[in-house]
Amino acid sequence: MKKWISMFSDLPLRKKLITAFVCFIVVPAIVLGTVFTQISSKVIKETAEKSAVQNSEQIIKNLDTFLGMIIKLSEYPISDAEIRSILAKDYTKVENPVYERKKDFAKVNNFLYEKINSFSNAIDSSVLYRMDGWDISGRSPTDYVNSAYNPSAEDWFKEIIDKEGAGHIVGIHRDYQMSAKEDYVISIGRLIKDPYSKEDLGVIVINVKAENLEHLWMDTKSTSGSRFYLIDEKSRIIYSDFSNELDIDIHEVLNDNEKFLNKSIKTQTISGMTNYLISSVSGISSWTGITIIPKEQLLSYKQYMWRITFISTFLVIILSIIAAVWIATSITGPLNQLNEKMRQVGAGNLDIDIDIKGGEVGEISMTAQKMLNEIKELIRRIYEQEAEKRDVEMLALQSQINPHFLYNTINVIKWMAHMQGVTGIENALENLTSLLYYTFRKEGDFVSIKEEMQFIEDYIAILNLRYYNKFAIEYDIQEEVYQYKTLKFLLQPIIENAVFHGFEGLKERGLIYISIYKWEDQIIFKIQDNGVGMEKEDIESILQKNEEKRKNRFNSIGIPNINKRLKLHFGETHGLSIRSEKGWGTLVTIATPAIKFDERTNGGDI
Repeated sequence: MKKWISMFSDLPLRKKLITAFVCFIVVPAIVLGTVFTQISSKVIKETAEKSAVQNSEQIIKNLDTFLGMIIKLSEYPISDAEIRSILAKDYTKVENPVYERKKDFAKVNNFLYEKINSFSNAIDSSVLYRMDGWDISGRSPTDYVNSAYNPSAEDWFKEIIDKEGAGHIVGIHRDYQMSAKEDYVISIGRLIKDPYSKEDLGVIVINVKAENLEHLWMDTKSTSGSRFYLIDEKSRIIYSDFSNELDIDIHEVLNDNEKFLNKSIKTQTISGMTNYLISSVSGISSWTGITIIPKEQLLSYKQYMWRITFISTFLVIILSIIAAVWIATSITGPLNQLNEKMRQVGAGNLDIDIDIKGGEVGEISMTAQKMLNEIKELIRRIYEQEAEKRDVEMLALQSQINPHFLYNTINVIKWMAHMQGVTGIENALENLTSLLYYTFRKEGDFVSIKEEMQFIEDYIAILNLRYYNKFAIEYDIQEEVYQYKTLKFLLQPIIENAVFHGFEGLKERGLIYISIYKWEDQIIFKIQDNGVGMEKEDIESILQKNEEKRKNRFNSIGIPNINKRLKLHFGETHGLSIRSEKGWGTLVTIATPAIKFDERTNGGDI
């Protein structure tokens, strides 16, 4: 055995598939064909019996579906407030009772036709009775009614009332109320109760002619010579192929007193012939469908099926061998191509096209090609982002004042001003040294919002000194945001542009309003000024790579630099937005992730 397994494992995939097809299709087909003569009779008999049982079950399912829908229809008068009010109306207290009754009668007739009778052609009639003397409040159709007949004495009518508002299915009985010929019908009735007061208002009865039930099983398959009976819970025949057998006990027809069980099949001799009796019981009505099929008719296809099966087995063997060779070739061919392509990819050739078409292998090749394209695109984007990041960082470094001797010199001048009592110069130099110290820090790209705002305050103090307090600044900052981190020099270019360009030519005093708050998982920065504003094309030139326009008014490493840094550090979904109009001012909004600042790592990386 191990030798055979080893030999099979060493075979190429194509031969493995062919061998597998031969073993699992051809060999079983030959075996089945050999033993078929011994088991064909049993298989065909079981198949025929099963088919007959399923056919009987399908008839009962159709019946249950139909009866279930009629039961639902009987609920309509309960849900209709107008019908309930008509049933509860006391005509002795109305001004014109005759007219009122006729008007209500017409409404009920129309209701019964639209809501019930029009649902199915199988419904023969429907009647709505009042509790007061069991008068008829409405009926459909209206062409005939036996007004002298009162159903209250009938047992089946009493059963409907005893159900206390539940739908009740009545077995076969004659229709003395709505049928001139007193046809056999089955009925679905319901006691109508007021859903609020629980008062009995009336009874609705929906009648279906027994002969109209035939449409429920006329499409089901049956053998020639078979008969079908539908009996109610009292074993009375509701439907038969012979109309003279209606309303007769089924046991009188079959000369059999045995009880019929659900999904059962048994043999019985009737008129000297052996027959199969298949019975199924309804779960809704407890009615039973009985199919009687002559045994020889049920098994008449045995010899025919044997010949067909034998010929089919032979053809399957031939076609299976052909299919095995074709399928094995069609599977292994694309797989070999895909294997060769992936070897080249593994060797570093990322420019290869994996263009295998068709089938699952084709889908795999499309996925592999998509993955390969994404890898190449990712590599390209990484190169571009790294290059761009280096450029932005270089520009940021170039924007800083690096010489430390300048910082030391300003400190000396500050102390000289202090010694001479020149407080204004001393304060200005204090702000400038703080600003320069902040600028020289190179530990990382991030600082706390508290540090950034201290830098902004020093920067604005110097600007106010330079411009003789021509602008004011207001802050609205949540206390909790100080512990979160932000990019260095995030707000300075925006304030610089507001002072240098926004307030240029402004007649009134300039105002800058800085708001910082936490919203959900983001920190929102808003910088608004009351300056002269900008045109739409100016905003676009700031955010886009329009260097020629930008150099005329804005620092080339200012606001565009902020936008790039935000996208590089936080992703393409982040950046700044600018809203401005001429004469209105400018509002700049920035949203960054809410990440707490860690002093041990100087903020760390995102």
